[in-house]
Amino acid sequence: MLGRELKNRYRIVATLRTGGFGQTYIAEDTQRPGQPKCVVKHLMPATHNPQFMDLARRLFNTEAEILEKLGRHDQIPQLLAYFEDNHDFFLIQEFIEGYPLSEEMLPGQPMSEAKVIGILEDVLNVLTFVHSYGVIHRDIKPNNIMRRGQDGKLILIDFGAVKKISTQIVDPETGETPTIAIGTGGYIAPEQALGHPRLSSDIYSLGMTVIEALTGIPPRNLPEDSVTGDVLWQYQARVSQEVAVILDKMIARNLAQRYKSAAEVLDSLRYVVSATVPRSLNSDRVATEPITSINYSHNPNISQELQVKLTNLLTDEIGPIAAIIMKRNVSKAIASQDLIERLLAVVPPQNQERFRQKAYAAIATSAQTPLQTSSIKPTQTPPPTSAATNQINPDFIRRCEQELSGLIGPMGNYICQRAVKQHPQFSAAELVEFLVTQIPDPTKASEFRHKFRF
Repeated sequence: MLGRELKNRYRIVATLRTGGFGQTYIAEDTQRPGQPKCVVKHLMPATHNPQFMDLARRLFNTEAEILEKLGRHDQIPQLLAYFEDNHDFFLIQEFIEGYPLSEEMLPGQPMSEAKVIGILEDVLNVLTFVHSYGVIHRDIKPNNIMRRGQDGKLILIDFGAVKKISTQIVDPETGETPTIAIGTGGYIAPEQALGHPRLSSDIYSLGMTVIEALTGIPPRNLPEDSVTGDVLWQYQARVSQEVAVILDKMIARNLAQRYKSAAEVLDSLRYVVSATVPRSLNSDRVATEPITSINYSHNPNISQELQVKLTNLLTDEIGPIAAIIMKRNVSKAIASQDLIERLLAVVPPQNQERFRQKAYAAIATSAQTPLQTSSIKPTQTPPPTSAATNQINPDFIRRCEQELSGLIGPMGNYICQRAVKQHPQFSAAELVEFLVTQIPDPTKASEFRHKFRF
């Protein structure tokens, strides 16, 4: 193809890439001043069977018209021309001076969270536009995201839709054309790999792309949970809880749990980024309707009613992302008081006391589960355990409460009290060993045990 001039205009000067779907070249437009570069995509049908060619031709024209509309976006290459020549199909697109995002993502060198958020927001803006036309990109990955040299913006290239032209196979008996998976291993969504792509498939691929940026590890090298199949990536990354929950929802294998649209992801991301900005500076925030039910996590110590109330309170502070953060923390919390302390970590500092007061008021007005018999806030000290119901000296129990609170915070009082009530048969030594298991930091756990040597 080198040196060939298509339509007496586009002279092929270099090969960009060759793949199973066709070839991509750099050409010069000889009919424009300065003969600027352009990209030529040569799509070769799987067969020249007349029935297939009729289908391929209709598909090609339809997809080209879509690409022409998408090219109106500043961060998508403009379609300059498309035509058929000798039973092959050609697309002529704008040439982007720059380099692929993969050149910024070096193995073993994770990007900062701030930079990854910038990448995510930039691509989501483009993807929102693409999805507004009902178009699925089908092949989002670092090599298909270009960093434009003139302004540093990210450009989404190489839409997989046109590749369908080379993968359609007509069944001569039924006339049906089964869908063949298009995408790249590691980045491709599970349902897309089975030949059933949808808009949220692009969200999965983008999620895996930014996870690679955060970890410095290619997706195929990340381990999976042996039971759920979920990608295990967080222990390899330095990332905030709020961003982590967004990424987890982007790459959820279960479609019901994954974001449905790029706009939805973008909305969550913007709320997280602005979560520390005082409400007075966010007067344009759209009011959120109160939540009456949520897909709550099972926790025998925290009722569904309380989860809904706390989700509404948290939504008032940080927006729709609250439901995700709630679900993530409910399963980890040992009691409602512990859940509140966890949620405070994502509430703007100036609003934390207000949130704490409203949250404890919600506990008081919610149905209590058997393990929530205490309404004591973690900032208060529970009454001493009666020696009539436990042989451990009450002074020893109070000392345990003080030492545990000194290591893990006010929740130490509640944890100790609960342990005594639930395990009245414990000896002093057994109580200490049980409390040691409640301290997540190994160093602090060892320090606690050392204070109670028998």
